[in-house]
Amino acid sequence: MGRDDFLIREYRESDFNTILEMESSRGGDPYSHAVFIRQMAVLFPQLFIIALNTEGDIIGYTLGGISAGEPKSGLVMRIFVVPAFRRCGAGRLLMEELGKRFSHGVTSVSLTVSPSNEEAVRLYEKLGFARSDYIEDYFGKGEDRIVMTAPYGGKIQAERS
Repeated sequence: MGRDDFLIREYRESDFNTILEMESSRGGDPYSHAVFIRQMAVLFPQLFIIALNTEGDIIGYTLGGISAGEPKSGLVMRIFVVPAFRRCGAGRLLMEELGKRFSHGVTSVSLTVSPSNEEAVRLYEKLGFARSDYIEDYFGKGEDRIVMTAPYGGKIQAERS
């Protein structure tokens, strides 16, 4: 599979139930996931991006935000690709599209990732992110996170090999 096998577009209200199901598959309280999705759709609609396969099924999404302070920084708040479409380029494509959409004035982009998610860490490193911090219990006891940051110059793009 390659870039032409996916369609990227902004979130639509009709996507809510599918995205909620995907978000809920991560565990936790479904109500909290629903609130998060609704809030992101209002706060950062241009940074809520959906990936579809050639049949038009939603196979992933990413959510971004922008800090209010100066200098402005972008934040990758979520990225999710259904297991059957992982390692096919959909995650990279979502991240690259998100990178195109951060507004002018953003000087860096950051994200957090579980230390056990080695596949994601490798993807982020290919996209120019570097480990900048390690925070124990970030999301509660035993929920450690690696903080990764990349300079932002108008895009996030994977190295081509």
